[in-house]
Amino acid sequence: MLIIDEAHIETETHLANEIVDLFDPRIIIKVTATPKKEPSFSDVKQKRVGFVEVSEKDVIESGLIKEKIVIQTKEEIEELSKKKQFSEGEIMMELAYNKRLELKKIYESLELDINPLVLIQLPSDFKEKEEIETNQKRFVLSYLKAKGVKENEIAIWLSNVKTNLDMIEKNNSEVNFMIFKVAPATGWDCPRAEILVMFREIDSPIFHTQIIGRIKRMPEGHHYEKEELNKAYIFTNYNKNHIKDISELENKNNIPIYFTELKKDVKRICLETTYHHRTDFDILILPLWQEIFLEVMDREFGTKPQLVVENKKNIGSRIDFSLIRVNNQIIVDAEITSFDNFANEIKRKAQDFNYHFSRLEVEKLYNSLCFQELKNQGDEEAKYNPASSWGHLKSALNVWFETKFRLNNRTTYYPIVVNELSKENSDLKIVISKTLKEFRKRYEIEIKAKGEREVFNLWLPEKQVSFTADFEEIEGINKNVYEKFYNKKRYLGIENEKKFIRFLESRPNIIWWHKQNYGRSAFAIEYFDTQEKKNRLFYPDFIVRTKSKFYLLDTKSGITAKSQETADKSNALQNWIKQSKYNFETTGGIVIEKYPNWKINRSNEYTYEKGSDWEDLNFSD
Repeated sequence: MLIIDEAHIETETHLANEIVDLFDPRIIIKVTATPKKEPSFSDVKQKRVGFVEVSEKDVIESGLIKEKIVIQTKEEIEELSKKKQFSEGEIMMELAYNKRLELKKIYESLELDINPLVLIQLPSDFKEKEEIETNQKRFVLSYLKAKGVKENEIAIWLSNVKTNLDMIEKNNSEVNFMIFKVAPATGWDCPRAEILVMFREIDSPIFHTQIIGRIKRMPEGHHYEKEELNKAYIFTNYNKNHIKDISELENKNNIPIYFTELKKDVKRICLETTYHHRTDFDILILPLWQEIFLEVMDREFGTKPQLVVENKKNIGSRIDFSLIRVNNQIIVDAEITSFDNFANEIKRKAQDFNYHFSRLEVEKLYNSLCFQELKNQGDEEAKYNPASSWGHLKSALNVWFETKFRLNNRTTYYPIVVNELSKENSDLKIVISKTLKEFRKRYEIEIKAKGEREVFNLWLPEKQVSFTADFEEIEGINKNVYEKFYNKKRYLGIENEKKFIRFLESRPNIIWWHKQNYGRSAFAIEYFDTQEKKNRLFYPDFIVRTKSKFYLLDTKSGITAKSQETADKSNALQNWIKQSKYNFETTGGIVIEKYPNWKINRSNEYTYEKGSDWEDLNFSD
């Protein structure tokens, strides 16, 4: 009898089947919370398979998982607020810190050597927004340090930092807090994790329910006489509208949900690569931008210099100057008894509590809203690079409010601007869009990419990679560099690449192959686009390793194989190969399928129609 845990991810691969065949079991028991497929009625009836479904209620009654999830209460927040003015982040951390001490004392009163763990999930901010958002990791570490928490009591599990993770799963581990983003979302087993702090993402605020599974388990597999120990606790600044079930996120493909690692026997290579730091749109140029902004704002709102009273009268109700506080709704007062139905239960039971932002949080939100305002523009003539231009938009808004309404105290008008920009529709947002269009029109700024060129040595393939929901695992792949091979579900040329992957898998001389993506962590060659008259980057699709060579290969088919763009890329690739000086031989070229074989073009001057330039791709070394 063979028992396979996490059967939804560990079976039906070539390697898994080989291991199962070694045991040659008569009976296989597969255990999973999320089965990929359920047996048919016929299979069960004919006793070819069996199927046992365990209800959530039975699992709770067995003591394996907690009875309830408790969300922060309105009373707790109000009690803290009486002591001093806390920011949202400070409230969450303070409540979690106090709850951990409370649970720790209860365990000690029962003479149990269990140290409750607090999980702290940071928002997964986009890199382009790092400048406009407070570094949440720095805030958390500063808070814990101020509380006297030692470094060895804090674990960090991020893509580039991993500290104090050894033996963290043990019930008596000295680690009290763990900071992460997405890493332990599935499969990680640490039953002493009982408290979860979740910081809301401003850009895309979605409370991802799958992380809750990390705080559901009981440390010793049974319930305790003290009810407080049979609950999980969540402290967050999300509200009810942010709660989404996994099924509601099927079309949200920006969250990594699959992870894999480089095979241990794969030796990485170092290649000189090129990267272009590009922006998608032009930037707002000072002082021209500010001049146009003030001119259009004055024209649209009827404001004039030095006429403060008249200016407010002219604006009327178009901008609400009475909104001098920024309120945010925080989810409170819910006890959830069904983990499987978490999203629906919390929407039904929980309340939203209005808590006003601190001065620092108002400015942080102001910065983010300026970024979003530029990012959300729908008309091409109003689009500018948000990362480079949000500060110029904020500065222009500040000048307008200060000069036309004599509001020199930013704590006074920042909330006014934030409330206006937070509305779905507001006159201020409409006029901002007009200023963006006017700026482009007046100074004839064309939409074009601008960037800097960086050349550096890149080690590849990466040791660890993650994939989003628009990727899928491809079974039966043995020679890919990673333990599991994930490929995008849909893209131009997918069928041609699938054929080529099957070809690579069948070649005995290939040690490994790697399918590239794009970006700074992928290998690229600069080439001159003769049609657009500009330098671009070419990312060869595949890197293939044989005993004595590295192949850089790019698959083409149909009209793309005949295009000028492919010729430009091919010529640049051959030039790069000719000039490269490594202690290993590098070759490559454009490859096409010509039944019954694949052909490669290594010519210095690519011409698709020249048949003599195409030779069989054999990997003969």
